[in-house]
Amino acid sequence: MILLLMQEKNLQKKFNDLLVRINEPYKLITKKNSQITYQNKVERISLIVLSPSYYNDSNKAWHKKLSQKKGIIPVVIYSPRQTKIENVPKWINEIKTTKQLKKYIPGYKKKILDISEDTLKDVLVKNQNTISMLFINTKNFQRVADEYGSQTYEALNSYFEKILLELWGQKDGFRSLDYVLKRSDNRGSYYLILGSDRSGLYKPKPGQLEKICDRLTTKIKNKIWQEVNSRKADKILPNNFREVPLFSMGYAESSVDKRNNDSYLFLQNLIEECEKTEKIQKQRQLIRLKEFINFLIEIKDLLYSSYQGIFDVKFLNKKSIETAKKQNSLLPIKECIYGFEALLRVNSNKANEILKDNQVIQTKYLSPDILFFLAKQVDLDLDLDKSGLKNGLKHHKILPGKIFLNILPRNYYNLKKIKFITPNKKNIIFEISETEIIKNYKQFLDTQSKLTPELKIIAIDDFGIGYSGFDRVLKTSPKYIKIDRTLINSIDKDKIKQKFVEGIVKACKIKKVKTIAEGVESYLEFLTVKKLKIDFVQGFLLHKPETGSEIKLKLK
Repeated sequence: MILLLMQEKNLQKKFNDLLVRINEPYKLITKKNSQITYQNKVERISLIVLSPSYYNDSNKAWHKKLSQKKGIIPVVIYSPRQTKIENVPKWINEIKTTKQLKKYIPGYKKKILDISEDTLKDVLVKNQNTISMLFINTKNFQRVADEYGSQTYEALNSYFEKILLELWGQKDGFRSLDYVLKRSDNRGSYYLILGSDRSGLYKPKPGQLEKICDRLTTKIKNKIWQEVNSRKADKILPNNFREVPLFSMGYAESSVDKRNNDSYLFLQNLIEECEKTEKIQKQRQLIRLKEFINFLIEIKDLLYSSYQGIFDVKFLNKKSIETAKKQNSLLPIKECIYGFEALLRVNSNKANEILKDNQVIQTKYLSPDILFFLAKQVDLDLDLDKSGLKNGLKHHKILPGKIFLNILPRNYYNLKKIKFITPNKKNIIFEISETEIIKNYKQFLDTQSKLTPELKIIAIDDFGIGYSGFDRVLKTSPKYIKIDRTLINSIDKDKIKQKFVEGIVKACKIKKVKTIAEGVESYLEFLTVKKLKIDFVQGFLLHKPETGSEIKLKLK
């Protein structure tokens, strides 16, 4: 409840002006000489508006006691000449949004209510017997419980509802006068019932609901991707969660048939219609995603490769590492360069310039793992992988040492069919991705046996996670194993990690396989890696990824 003490003259008009400014759906309940009561059934808040005649010496104690109650705030709106009224808050005439008003309400908290016949009846009265409803289906989130556990699933649901509450009343979200509802008997079903548009229409214009669905879907997804990519200590979703499960939206609009006042039947028909359009929207969403990924692949320079150096441990020392870091240069450690790994990147500036508002996801969130996750949803992961190979080869002639190229096992099966990888290519190492299982080792080895000696050499990427285990090493006989950064991170402080990595290195020495430590970020990690007799290192301590042209300039 909010208690508003106002100037008696033009009392209702002044308060109505405030409601218009903050876009609140309050309904006049009672009106007496010096008191007006409004009620907002959406959020269960009552507003009692009193004239200053109530604010006198006999009522001051009552007023003080009332103002201390949870959810009640005394407000006086007055004319400049009424200087005798005490404790007038200056903020009241500055309020322009619902959010600004609500921060002054002690204990106020928005809630997503259960959808019900009573709610529907309230809306029908307010919306002139017309309802526009959006349906959000998050039932696919259940897969998260199966793959990541119930805690991650609950965290995702909690964060999703947090996003809905943030968008409620926010620009480019949905307005304060809209209803946000859910079904307690059917988890994963949310409903937005829209109020009138800015022109006062309750019936949506043709195509308007579909556009709202598309806009909100993109907005919600980008907020989840933002959380997925966040490095904040208080982030809600766990660090190992690197995806956004598919959710979709549907919509429906209907008016009540005056001959049939069965609100339950009306509600069920509306929900069924929403669910039908949701299935269509889901397909459209996948089509748009496919178009988006295809666009990134096909349009020149939207994808490119940056390169990160791989260095020989034997020739590195503290002085050269510190000098290179201080000078932001590769020259002090030039003689230690063994090669470079090509890393696929999105040219965000160019993509934003071309695509503008037609983005399925903001390109700044498209790290390689997320990009491949999205591409796999629409069967474009092989095409994206080929694009990564092609971009990675662009600078291999100007960069010293070997070029490590990431490749999916399915593309490796058909390597001879990839035209831009010619037999005369030299110093190329294919890193077999850990994200995909090798389903056909016979074909894998058969492909390998038919390649020229220059193209036969492979590395097992990210050993220790995904599908990169000893089974893969024993069956494919790689020349290199890249030990994943999860095993290298803080290895100087972790005796168990040291013993585990020591065992990997010893096994590799027997098989004559070279080892590469990924993600080395501190000098103490480097010293530990060197002590464990790992052959090569890669990480931010030595070099952050750069384009081929930038590296060429730094090596002059």
